[in-house]
Amino acid sequence: MKMNNWADTEYAANYASLAAPRYRDNEIFVTSLLSLLDRMPETALDTFCGTGELALEMARRGISVTGLDVNSHLIAKATESDDGHLVRWYNQDIRTLGVQHEFDVVLCMFNSFGYFKSQRENLDTLRRMRQSLNLSGSLILEIPDFEAVLCNFVPRNWIETKTEYILVATQWNASRNWLTITLTTVPKAAGTRSRLHTYGMHLYKPRTMERMLKSVGFQTIEVHSALSYNVDGFVPPHLCYLAKT
Repeated sequence: MKMNNWADTEYAANYASLAAPRYRDNEIFVTSLLSLLDRMPETALDTFCGTGELALEMARRGISVTGLDVNSHLIAKATESDDGHLVRWYNQDIRTLGVQHEFDVVLCMFNSFGYFKSQRENLDTLRRMRQSLNLSGSLILEIPDFEAVLCNFVPRNWIETKTEYILVATQWNASRNWLTITLTTVPKAAGTRSRLHTYGMHLYKPRTMERMLKSVGFQTIEVHSALSYNVDGFVPPHLCYLAKT
């Protein structure tokens, strides 16, 4: 069984697309997202933008959008889908972006925060987001709801695709508030080897998340229920933080 690096693999890109909530209507979602803000933003940075659906929908509304993702395969898909060249796409880590006070709003959506084992690196990610905002900007950060995830914890699950079975095994480390997710893929085609992929993420209680946001310079923090939903109407167990400079 082969072990692969996770962050910038084609498999990670495919799994992200498979595991992400299937949104019924991007227009409704973005309308709900923008309703959190005091005014319509002129500029937006979508960190961990994935295949770019959110960034593109915002750009269609006249917002100047920059999309970042560390996964080159996801950025390639986003660029390919942007026929009108509406968004500036970068295969880059937010921590190396190096912009100052450029954006009205920064987005970190769909369970994209907390993947560094080092809290220093996670804090540095928040700090870079804060630094990229203008003096009256806002961060919208969507992360798992700590209590809801643990109350509905499923240690083993599986997903079937057209070409393979994926066994999802999850381990919880309570002392570090760390989830380890191991994916075992078993191809349906005969003679193809199984693959093993492992990644992890921190879960944050609301009080901890608010303390982290304030420590990097955010002044006002609001907590909202999840904006995400899928075609079955199920709301994933997430919380949405609106942090203002």
